[in-house]
Amino acid sequence: MVNLRSHILESLGGVEAITLENRHVQATLVPSLGGRIVSLVDKRTATEVLAADKHIGWANLAEDTKTHTQVREADGSAAVSLFALTPDLRADVWVVVSLGESDRSLGVSVRIHSRTLLPTRLPALARFAGVWETILGDTNRALYNRSERAGLHLGPARLADVDGQVEWRVGSADPELLMPCRTVESTLTVAPFSGIGNIHGLGSGWVAERTAGSLEIVPVGEGGGFELHVETTEGATLKAAVELRPDQATVVSLDSLPPINRMALMATQGFDLATEISDSPLPEEAPPRFVSKANAAWPGDAPSAEWVWTLTATRSEEARGSSQVDVLPGTEAGSLVSLARASSQAGVFIHAATVIDDALRYAADDPLLWWAKAAVARHIAADPSFSELADGVEDALPNAHFLSPMEPMLRVEAFLAQEQAQGKEANPLLADVAADNAIARDCLCRLAVWGLWADFARVADDLLRHSDDPMVRYLLAWALCTQSRMLATAAEHLAAAGRLTLEAAIILSPLEKRMARELQVQFPGDAGLKRLGVTEA
Repeated sequence: MVNLRSHILESLGGVEAITLENRHVQATLVPSLGGRIVSLVDKRTATEVLAADKHIGWANLAEDTKTHTQVREADGSAAVSLFALTPDLRADVWVVVSLGESDRSLGVSVRIHSRTLLPTRLPALARFAGVWETILGDTNRALYNRSERAGLHLGPARLADVDGQVEWRVGSADPELLMPCRTVESTLTVAPFSGIGNIHGLGSGWVAERTAGSLEIVPVGEGGGFELHVETTEGATLKAAVELRPDQATVVSLDSLPPINRMALMATQGFDLATEISDSPLPEEAPPRFVSKANAAWPGDAPSAEWVWTLTATRSEEARGSSQVDVLPGTEAGSLVSLARASSQAGVFIHAATVIDDALRYAADDPLLWWAKAAVARHIAADPSFSELADGVEDALPNAHFLSPMEPMLRVEAFLAQEQAQGKEANPLLADVAADNAIARDCLCRLAVWGLWADFARVADDLLRHSDDPMVRYLLAWALCTQSRMLATAAEHLAAAGRLTLEAAIILSPLEKRMARELQVQFPGDAGLKRLGVTEA
């Protein structure tokens, strides 16, 4: 049975931690530190593998990243799920850490979903902080510290050494592009091992040390039957059955054998090639750099953000009036979403709904697409002549919430689905959105690019009731200028924004840069706009 418990970790200043533990492994992670794993104990020897400055962090999540944590226990296993919104990365990140009743390794699943129509550079899925030696063994890898006689067995993994830190990446050791409206998911197993002075062999479920008279094999999986193959210096081949048990090391005596030339271990069940055990420790090696070869479909080595953006915009313009878009693999969802946005901006919500359904065939795991389906259906239902066509909305929001329980657009949609209040009190549904400047701006920009200007004005008005934010006022002034020509009211918002303190290290999205440029053209003498650091095009 797996024990799953919450407790206070005094060693890190009294933060709340969650521990997963079975009879082989004990792992402790801290949600408030971005889900960082701060302790991993090999219970066979009661050794703490992540000692001192070592820890495992996920997907570049900062320590102050707001996370939504879920814990569950079922069928003798337990899992901790952490969901985080990363405004700077423009992506959603899911991290699920699980442990089964008989597992010697943690199961880790990381899912990153792009929130933008531009390609995004994938971050590291995991970062193994601290000083480690990187040992390669076929497709299996280990991080090891000889002084502590302990380490981590990782499988399967693509590792990269970035500025002295080991990172786990998807597909290759080089950064990759996350295409628009796409999701990347990858899994990893992390098994602690200890009591090994040197690593002479590394297989899919074991680590071995060879001395002059014996061979010690430490299981990092469920154990099972293996066969030891020994080739003597005289050319003879000897075989011996070896049974690995997950709760103990197996020692094979070599004293009675003739001089050995080569030695290998192979699983007796399943497809597992024999893995050689060296007579000297495996050297520390730098992981190979997997260089992406130029694909004939792309111009150059890889598609640039500008090229893909131009492609999706062009193809969407060509496909206006049709729900079929013929584009390069990987850009179908982005092109269809761009087409749906164009239809929504034009107020043709029936066509937008059709294209969104097509886009969901390519990106059914996109929570923002499910939100868009619900928002478009809400506008269709508001038109009495088309209300009967607003179908499918009943499953849109539950699907979005399942995929992304912290998605702020769900709170925005819940707010917009209510009848507009006549009072001056702020609606509590938008309290969490208003509390984070980057998230509030992201929600307003999303409403703007979908052409939902009435929704934009209503949400911006309520956000200002929660918190008088200068960026919300700038965005609202821009909307008033471009959509209604209410220049006097826009000027009032600009003046009010200029009196407010602006965040020092604010990062503007492409739409916000466009907003700043257009406002500077309309109000060239406004000193507050110069704080945004955007010059006129």
